[in-house]
Amino acid sequence: MAGDCTSADPALVAAYEATAPAARAALHDARADELDARGTSSVRLGALPFHRERGSDPTGAGASGLLDAIERCVLEGFYDAVVELGPRCSAVLDWATRTTDCWVVTAKVTTALQALDRPEEAEARYDQACAATISPSVHLQPAYGRAMLYTRFFTGSRRDHQKAKSWVNTAISLSTLLPDDQRRAFNTTFNENGLALVEMHLGDLAEALRLVERGLARLDAEVDPDQHTQHRSVLDYNRAQLLVALGELDEALPAYDGIIAADPHHSEYYFERASVLRRLGRPADAMADYERAVLESPPYPEPRAGPRRGRRPGQPGRPALRGRRHRRRRGGPDRRAGRRRDPTLRENRAVAYAASGRLPEAVADCERALEHPDADVGSLTALLDRCRGRLAPSA
Repeated sequence: MAGDCTSADPALVAAYEATAPAARAALHDARADELDARGTSSVRLGALPFHRERGSDPTGAGASGLLDAIERCVLEGFYDAVVELGPRCSAVLDWATRTTDCWVVTAKVTTALQALDRPEEAEARYDQACAATISPSVHLQPAYGRAMLYTRFFTGSRRDHQKAKSWVNTAISLSTLLPDDQRRAFNTTFNENGLALVEMHLGDLAEALRLVERGLARLDAEVDPDQHTQHRSVLDYNRAQLLVALGELDEALPAYDGIIAADPHHSEYYFERASVLRRLGRPADAMADYERAVLESPPYPEPRAGPRRGRRPGQPGRPALRGRRHRRRRGGPDRRAGRRRDPTLRENRAVAYAASGRLPEAVADCERALEHPDADVGSLTALLDRCRGRLAPSA
């Protein structure tokens, strides 16, 4: 037991299996108590819940240990571990008596499966949850989740924006039946924000903007101002992006100014405002925003990967609280430095440098960007040649 059951020694395995169940559970309890007393956080993700779920109280101490572990793994972005922990949590929980905990596990596992590009498995988890209970809250949330699967995560023939719209309308309908005024207002707005994403995918940007602005007005009128501040921020951000997509740059710029004032350390805001500033003919201000985006960028790939993968201009980001909540730092300083070598920001900053006449800096950014394996070689080479040509002395 001191080796936390990691040995493959046949003699040890046989001795473990020959031990009476009650005695074996007592050994797991003792080992769990020993590990818990150390106060080491890492054991709470592996060895400690392992022993608790095999001890004398699997549905009590075991469930608590597993729920703590799966929460930590979601927050840290350990999505493979979340998927592995899910069935273990479910084995010690009961939908009839612990509905909320069972749904929390389902929500975390489906989030992880979506992040791992496994949407079909997420859909199966939603089906299992809805088959296990008649709880209105549980049925409301998978309706929204299925909508996101069909409009965002499924690919090819499985992507179906109309089916997504039917599911998110179901979520909105259930939200309007909630008895508490503020909860009803929040959930209706949350799910209408998802509908806005679907409408955008269907090509109706004006309707998407109307839904977002209606949601903001509803929250202002019906929800306490200190509640759901993160979701208000998401709505403000989506509004800014939709204004850009509709070509309303003069309205989009103050919208970005407002969200940056409220959250000045989010790199995407600077990155996207820089694009607006460039289109408004303000390259120096755009360049300053690109530089700030690099300084503020945490070590995750989305702000760079999105533009490289052809994200539509003005596309609302993740259309709900879950959008940025699960972005977490991964890796140490070396990995963070690696992220900053991503070519997208360097290329855009090079464009701003070139427009401002700072040609040596533009050349340097192009050369650095071209070192990256994901660089757009054609675009960067053309820009580099233009800058070098302008730097060449006149004949």
